[in-house]
Amino acid sequence: MRIGILKENKTELRIAITPNDVKRLVAAKNEVFVCANAGVANNFLDKQYIEAGAKIVVNNKKLIETCQVLLKLSAPTSDESKLLANKIIIGHYNLANNPKTLRSFLTNNITAIGIEAVNESGVYTILLPNEQIKGRFAAILGCYYLSKLNKNGMGKLFTSISYNESPAKFVVVNASYAGIEAAKTILSFGADLTILENNTNLLDQVHQHHILHELAKLNKAKLKIVNADYSNLTQYIAGCDVLIYTNSTPGSLTSKRITNPMITSMNKGGVFVDIAIDQGVSSDDEKRPTKINKPCFVGNDITHFAFDNVPALFNQTISVAISKLLTDYLLECDHTKNDGAILKHKYLSAATLTHRKKITNKNIATSLRLEYTNLSSIS
Repeated sequence: MRIGILKENKTELRIAITPNDVKRLVAAKNEVFVCANAGVANNFLDKQYIEAGAKIVVNNKKLIETCQVLLKLSAPTSDESKLLANKIIIGHYNLANNPKTLRSFLTNNITAIGIEAVNESGVYTILLPNEQIKGRFAAILGCYYLSKLNKNGMGKLFTSISYNESPAKFVVVNASYAGIEAAKTILSFGADLTILENNTNLLDQVHQHHILHELAKLNKAKLKIVNADYSNLTQYIAGCDVLIYTNSTPGSLTSKRITNPMITSMNKGGVFVDIAIDQGVSSDDEKRPTKINKPCFVGNDITHFAFDNVPALFNQTISVAISKLLTDYLLECDHTKNDGAILKHKYLSAATLTHRKKITNKNIATSLRLEYTNLSSIS
């Protein structure tokens, strides 16, 4: 296959494939082309890609013209999309919350594969490390913004100390990958935690999650696990110090379940960390994601963190993980079938979001109330 690694948009600091994994692709007789300076944000120089066996192409336009399979984690620009007709692009798109990109993929007949939809035996393998970063960092953000390093922070430490055994009260809504990672981090700090989840199966899994219970016991933290109905959301968010909201259904639009009265019921100087914002707003107070240079805003005396690409803040860490997994899948493809091998791969084909002007992902179609077409039915 001829594989092209496109240069990302300015706000996307991750990269799909590292020089180490380019070596693996080239060793398997693939041709790899990389846009000039594509890896700079990760301290990967063009020289390193060349030494790994890749060829450097001057810009994304030339690269798209050269390759049939393109990798770009951020959404392609409108100009790039016009050039991508009848080609395959792999990235992290969250199309349920990005209808403009979805329309562009459909209009330009682009086959799009979302790394967020790669599901191997019930595990979203490439999404998982991204969600681990989001969850763990959400807990840290809650602790940071409670302090007076944040002008609006209440000045409260997340854990108890000698002669003051009043740790911060955290609430995590949805027991997603990110939600569980946030919970483990919070309990390791020794803070009190309530987890709310309305999916019965997930709720049972959290009740049986021995690591959470062991962390709570070890660090003398109070752990509650309750159903996330409206009454419980209202009850447990009231008086909490930090609220963390996650999305439990990969690829689906975030459920808007946090009301303005819930937020105003939090303790003054508290923190709302919304790490489901990349899949849609979850509260009445939010209109759109915040920017990397200003990730927070204050409303109702609560600090809101709503940046929509938390993994990119740790781009070197996550790029290595994405690259390894994505390369593993690409190497499993039957290369005798050229680019067509992608759509024959068990997991990559199931992660196809659009193909031949059809939506081929059920979660996206359901979220946007659009027609879904099974990929296997498209000739």
